[in-house]
Amino acid sequence: MDSDDVSPHQDRTGGCSVVECIPAAVFPSTRDQLLVALVRHHARSSLLWELSRLPEGRTFGSAAEVDATLNASHRVATPLEPW
Repeated sequence: MDSDDVSPHQDRTGGCSVVECIPAAVFPSTRDQLLVALVRHHARSSLLWELSRLPEGRTFGSAAEVDATLNASHRVATPLEPW
């Protein structure tokens, strides 16, 4: 089964991290554009939750920039997931 045969309800992203799952072609992108890219790749909800911690209105030029921002925000109190 190749990636085109994956059911829309299956996670195409496997066990990748949020940064590994973002397609390089989407950069530069805002947080919302990155979220759309992950939704289109049927990413796990935990990845969407992680990416939603990025600041609004900022444009990210690379996955490394996203990673650095997420790592910096981990040093600040991280809210618990709502469930």
